[in-house]
Amino acid sequence: MDAVTVSTSAVALQHGVHASHLQMALLRRRMETEAQGLLALLETARQVGANPPHLGNRVDTYA
Repeated sequence: MDAVTVSTSAVALQHGVHASHLQMALLRRRMETEAQGLLALLETARQVGANPPHLGNRVDTYA
């Protein structure tokens, strides 16, 4: 192999490594964003509570 082929291969390998690091960083960011959205949705669902607090505490077994 000549020096040009070796350096081209090394550059291509580094490019692949950088690309995979970038993809992992983007994936982590997307997962963090989705987790924040899910937490906001769960918080909103928990606040809805339109039912009175005593509802669902007793079961009518004679019905």
